[in-house]
Amino acid sequence: GNLKTRLKKRYFQFLFRQRCKIHDQEKVVEFRKLKAKQIALVIYWLHFAITHINYHLIIMTLQEQINADIITAMKAKDEISLRALRALKSALLLASSEIGASDKIPDEQSIKIFQKLAKQRKESFDIFMQNGRTELAEKEKEEIEVIEKYLPKQMDENEIKQALQAVISEAGASSATDFGKVMPLAIKALAGKADGKIISSILKELLA
Repeated sequence: GNLKTRLKKRYFQFLFRQRCKIHDQEKVVEFRKLKAKQIALVIYWLHFAITHINYHLIIMTLQEQINADIITAMKAKDEISLRALRALKSALLLASSEIGASDKIPDEQSIKIFQKLAKQRKESFDIFMQNGRTELAEKEKEEIEVIEKYLPKQMDENEIKQALQAVISEAGASSATDFGKVMPLAIKALAGKADGKIISSILKELLA
């Protein structure tokens, strides 16, 4: 009788363990289904964000970046940056107010505007230094440093030479008489990446 009872007990223990295993397996399956649903939901919203949110909200134009940076500079009470940024914004507003212009300034145009402002400040810096007005010269220098953050990285002399050699080769130029033909091509190729005076000087050397 005891043997029968023990066997019966072991049998029920076996059944219990089997049911527990099945239950655990069902829980694992349910958990995996839940995770799959969550992953699918995340993928859906990522796809929605990429396809429905305007690109300019993710990647700002220079015009939008300036507006955002003005707010940041105001919060930080960064007077130097604020002074330069307001000058950039004013120039952009002036450009957008011209006849036939759009409210949204393309980056290519913004870069040209910023380069012009940087050039003006460099000229003012030189004049102030020549006249011993170091305080005014320092202000111009501060603004130049801020403006240059929004300009393409300037090429060094070696990089300019390499680029100009490629332009000369493509143009089939071989002597100083070809300068007038090559210079416009060089300016176009290096737009925003090097100063016109430096391009001209190096080009003359290469064509000499």
